[in-house]
Amino acid sequence: MKTIWLTGNDEEKLISVGEIVGEELIKRDQNIELIVQSEVKEILGRGLQDTPEDKSTFADRLGFVGNLLHRNRAFAIIVSKDDSQRKRKKVVVM
Repeated sequence: MKTIWLTGNDEEKLISVGEIVGEELIKRDQNIELIVQSEVKEILGRGLQDTPEDKSTFADRLGFVGNLLHRNRAFAIIVSKDDSQRKRKKVVVM
């Protein structure tokens, strides 16, 4: 299983892409969880400020959730508008 990060400026479009990817994975008998950063920020971002270090910490927390899902045989599709996500390891599909 994998964690799929979708990052960009338009959260609505990213969510739509995440839903399409999720539907395809479900057709392939995979378990998926769509995680939208803006929806989980209040809980996972508790105690963090708007600094580069805290943004990185938040990204690590999202990745940790993805890893937990992975261990439970589920794909995590994470949607994020945060620029700090773009600096992480990338796989570009053309």
